Amino acid sequence: MLSFSNLLYAPTYKILGVAAVLTVGVAVYNDARVIDMTEGVGIGGPVDVDTATPAATIQASWLATKGIALTSLRNSTLLLDGVTWRVVSYQPKQSPSGAADGEVWLFLEGTVE
Repeated sequence: MLSFSNLLYAPTYKILGVAAVLTVGVAVYNDARVIDMTEGVGIGGPVDVDTATPAATIQASWLATKGIALTSLRNSTLLLDGVTWRVVSYQPKQSPSGAADGEVWLFLEGTVE
């Protein structure tokens, strides 16, 4: 089966991704790479009302390699470009090869002191 993680996401994150520090509970991961969308992404539904929400994406395969469960992402922190954000929710976005080969969108809130 085609690995989107190796063929598409790895090069994309290498070129467009930025270094980040993900803290989940007491565990600190200094080698995270995310795509920074903290300027806000449109979050819409069946009604055409978008809300600009700060976000970042991370590879699902990276999270799995580190043993990070998706459910533990809520209330974790993400240090990105010198700013610490709190993860308020997340949404897995599977690739055509499945969820484990896709991305996870992290929806962020404010900055953490």
